[in-house]
Amino acid sequence: MSVGPLVFAVAAVVHLTFQSVVHVVVYPGLADVARTAPAAAPGLHARYTARMAVVVAPIYVLLAVGAATLVLAPGSATAVPVTFAALATAATPLLTGFGAVPVHRTLAGPGLLPAVAAEHHRRLRAVDRARLAVAAGQVAVAAWVVTSGA
Repeated sequence: MSVGPLVFAVAAVVHLTFQSVVHVVVYPGLADVARTAPAAAPGLHARYTARMAVVVAPIYVLLAVGAATLVLAPGSATAVPVTFAALATAATPLLTGFGAVPVHRTLAGPGLLPAVAAEHHRRLRAVDRARLAVAAGQVAVAAWVVTSGA
């Protein structure tokens, strides 16, 4: 077996783990603060966003490296999982950049009415469900490729 599938598998598991924590713990917590302490929510959200960028960037780099090793390794896997891995890896930062980042910026801004903040948190959770699905798909593809012995 070439190293490509293993690198992608590690990257996919790290991404799914991170995305699961964000989905199950972090975003509901931010929504709770927005609902129960609306005056404190924008500052908290701004600090969260700044701190999270330091975590997200290396994970996305790891995903890109993992997908690249899978795609570039000669004979590492069949076309279907390699194509999905490449597309899913490209989709992740696109969903974040065009879906989550604008919502984070709005939630970190001052003066949001509670109903508007709640709607933006719903949007954020919808984008996050898509990212979670992509991350789960990456793990499934990684398992497929690794167990196929490619």
